[in-house]
Amino acid sequence: MTPSLDFDVLTIIISQIQLEDPYDYKSLYYCMLVDKKWCEAGIPILWQNPFAFNEISSKYPLSSGRIIEVLLSCFNKEQIKELYEKMQAEFPNFFEAESTKPSLFRRLQTFNKPSFNYPSYIKSLSYRGLFMSTIMWLKSSPYNDHFGDQSSTQIFLKLIIRSLLKLFTSNQMKFRRVIIEGMNDNQMKFKKGIIDGINGMNDESYWWEYYIFSKMLFEQEFKSLFGSIRKLDIEGVDEEQVEEMVNGWKDFSTLKTLKVQINKHLSTIVSNTPFLRKIYINKGDIHFLLPLLASPIPSRTLTSITLHNVKFDKSDQWELLSSLHNLEKLKLIVCWIHPDVDSDARQDMISKVTNIRFKKLKLFVCANENDNGMTIEDESKQLLLQWGVSQHALVVSENFEDSRVRVFHESLERVNLVGVEGVRAKRNLYQNYMKLVKKAQKEQELKKNKTQENSSINTIQHLSEEEDLIARFTH
Repeated sequence: MTPSLDFDVLTIIISQIQLEDPYDYKSLYYCMLVDKKWCEAGIPILWQNPFAFNEISSKYPLSSGRIIEVLLSCFNKEQIKELYEKMQAEFPNFFEAESTKPSLFRRLQTFNKPSFNYPSYIKSLSYRGLFMSTIMWLKSSPYNDHFGDQSSTQIFLKLIIRSLLKLFTSNQMKFRRVIIEGMNDNQMKFKKGIIDGINGMNDESYWWEYYIFSKMLFEQEFKSLFGSIRKLDIEGVDEEQVEEMVNGWKDFSTLKTLKVQINKHLSTIVSNTPFLRKIYINKGDIHFLLPLLASPIPSRTLTSITLHNVKFDKSDQWELLSSLHNLEKLKLIVCWIHPDVDSDARQDMISKVTNIRFKKLKLFVCANENDNGMTIEDESKQLLLQWGVSQHALVVSENFEDSRVRVFHESLERVNLVGVEGVRAKRNLYQNYMKLVKKAQKEQELKKNKTQENSSINTIQHLSEEEDLIARFTH
């Protein structure tokens, strides 16, 4: 009899695949095909973040609509009836006779229920992924042919998304991670290719629907879905949406990681997060943020701070960060100094940072783009890199236009001059760059040993020559 792996062991193996590359769905899918046990162990992992592919790509393949179809197949009879009645009320001409009843309802009423309750496995929600997958499902479905105006398309999409949120609520789901963000330039370009095939949708209606539908997440009806969030990414969300989110969800007590733009509601979120460990700030002036991070609660809990595209000015109170006794990681990504700051004021501002001592700091990253902010030759940045090394931290200097990075560490020779060159890591920065340092250390040790060996050989040869010379004179 062929021995089989324990179920818990299988879960660990498949989870490791997901940890190595969260977007390697093909490998996860192949695991499902091994046998029933592998399938049962892998399905919860495969479905914990079904919309994740939309977080890193501007492309939304037609197959993404398949996710919506699978979720719709998980509706019970009451949910099917409720959706049918609401659509019948909105589109009476479309539902006049049984023969013209949309294939969705004919299938749902006769279709065998899935072997797994897929919605119950979802732990992360990307609103953009949900919205775009619903768009792609509509584009590939027969319903697209029945809508010829903006209003009908908008009503239909809203009904489907609301029904899906109700499905999640009925399964007593609680999302661990939530992403609500805008579209970047690449996604805006690709968006045109999507809406070209959808009746009743144009650029204006697309953005309006994307914006309006997002507000459904903040309704009291769906509040239970967001009561245990550990990671929240609201980068690109405007202040009005953030205000509605704060008023709707209220409780952020379980939040541990926050990614957000600087806005007036940030203090409300941070002051209600007693376990906040990581914060990622994108865009804005830092003078408002520093006192907030130094307040009693975050100063005790924060271990990682990332500042992206943040402006520095001479009035910034950097010395306040000295109260963050547990800070382990500090990243300055494409940050820049206000052009009005002269060289003396810049020096004074940098000295505020370099005078701070973090006992637990283990990673300091300083990344820039060409002609944007501090360059590698800039004396200010060089002082920051040296400061990071003096903190006994792993120091990384990056340039976004280059795939290479330079890593500095006190264990390496000439660390303040050249460092070690390596390939930029996408995740697990500390672990990956420490491997680079350890490799350089081994090479350094081998070089030293070889030098010592050569020195010993030269010494022995020299002594041998002296002995020969003495022997000649003696004879």
